[in-house]
Amino acid sequence: MRLLQNIEVLPFENGDIEGLSALHKKSFDQRWENDFCLSLLSDKNLIGFVASLEEDSSRKLCGFIIARVICDESELLSIAVDPNYRNKGIASTLLKFVLNHLLGKGAKRIFLEVDQANFAARALYKRCNFMKIGFRPSYYVSPYGYSNALVLRCIL
Repeated sequence: MRLLQNIEVLPFENGDIEGLSALHKKSFDQRWENDFCLSLLSDKNLIGFVASLEEDSSRKLCGFIIARVICDESELLSIAVDPNYRNKGIASTLLKFVLNHLLGKGAKRIFLEVDQANFAARALYKRCNFMKIGFRPSYYVSPYGYSNALVLRCIL
């Protein structure tokens, strides 16, 4: 795995809507349309960051992460990396950045659901000290049927 050194993590903003929607469509069966992504910006409890890198003298959105913060708890809603840039440390960079950001906002715990069959994501969360605390049968819908979710928690 060759790690990318020139990743820049920036707050999610209006100019990222189309890129975020397109990236979500590449990454998940349940897709976020532009209108939904735009609505995320208006939620005061949500935080979102994009990962971008310089490529051919321009910035390319190559990943994003979105979480919700309420009091001292938070929930990771989504994290995605462009398939062309996976296994280069982008998801890890985004997750560690958000965990530190949430800690600075007073969050003490973060929760998430992950597809039980998503071994790459599960490995990432394990490296960042997430622990399994629950199970949701048939939580995710895909063209192939339903899949189970693991509920994970990390103490910040």
